[in-house]
Amino acid sequence: MGDNAADNTVDQVQKSLADIKDTVNRSIKAVEQKIVELGTKHNELSQKFENSFKENQRFGSAAEDEASQRMKKFGEFLRSRSGMKLQLVTRDDPVTGNTATDAQGGYAVPFILDREILKKERDLNVMRQLCSNMSVSSPDTAWNIDLGGTTSGWVGETDTRSQTDAPQLGRATITWGEVFAMPQATQYLLDDAAFDVESWYTESVAEEFADKEEEAFLVGNGTNKPKGILSYTFNTSADASRDVDKLQKVSGALTFDSILSLYYAVRQVYRRPGDCTWLMNGATIEALRKLKDEQNRYIWVDNLANGMAGTLLGCPVYESRYMPDASTNGNLAVLFGNFKKAYRIVDRLGLQVIRDPYSVKGQVAFYTAKRVGNVLTDNCAVKALAVSV
Repeated sequence: MGDNAADNTVDQVQKSLADIKDTVNRSIKAVEQKIVELGTKHNELSQKFENSFKENQRFGSAAEDEASQRMKKFGEFLRSRSGMKLQLVTRDDPVTGNTATDAQGGYAVPFILDREILKKERDLNVMRQLCSNMSVSSPDTAWNIDLGGTTSGWVGETDTRSQTDAPQLGRATITWGEVFAMPQATQYLLDDAAFDVESWYTESVAEEFADKEEEAFLVGNGTNKPKGILSYTFNTSADASRDVDKLQKVSGALTFDSILSLYYAVRQVYRRPGDCTWLMNGATIEALRKLKDEQNRYIWVDNLANGMAGTLLGCPVYESRYMPDASTNGNLAVLFGNFKKAYRIVDRLGLQVIRDPYSVKGQVAFYTAKRVGNVLTDNCAVKALAVSV
């Protein structure tokens, strides 16, 4: 009887081993099948990727060739000896489909030229460095501005949620103007094959645009030019009780206490590290560099290691010669806050260039014009110190 029990046990073990072996074999086959399927899928995706890469290369090369040809045509236009008008566009005209082809007296110029001028402007124009910048294709673009008014509350897990007030929205439109520059070069210089006429043109136009625009973005009156941030109405009303087109000012002498008052007038939500900056002219910077706190320590801290000329209360200081002096009673001599939230600079896509070899014999002028505007997007983000002497 003991032998029978042992035989039964052996049979059961052998049967279990056979079942396990069968299960393992089925699992191995399933894995092998899955590997085959994944391999097939991998090959399909690899082929698609390769085809897509080749297609992108083909179109990329075609685009580069087209841009190169257009830049060459633009160089020919600058060097030509006739007076003509050129419409520089960055994309097809949405209305007429006109891309400024030869039949219209010019050629479409690669968008990098327009972008290069804007890039150089940002390097030269302190307001373009501090504020938000964007390009649009339509002059009718507008923004909704949050006027506040949203309400909220606390509830328990099973409490009824009552409806809260929605935010009130206001509409801000762009104040447009047309800025122009007219760099000049001699025809002899333009005829010189070694002269990099495209770089000369972009640098000359950018320099002239940058200076005119910086002035307008600060003190422009809004007539045929952007409305400068200092041209808006400033009063002492708090953020919650001030209209969306009015900003707040703090009055006081150019002292350490006034600087502190201006700093803390900007709410903490706008004063996160790296968000806020100071803006003033050179004479005001000189005066502030001489200010000391109660311990006779200079409040100005040089920070040349980080590429900044200095900081006040941990925020970088920028200079513009178009900021008012601090010597006249009531001048808004110092601005502080988050400029990117407060003020947006808007560029209309495209430039117009007229080549004029006639007005001054032997000299060629390139009349260049573009549309640029602004919109005040957050009147709580930047505040001014009205200096009382």
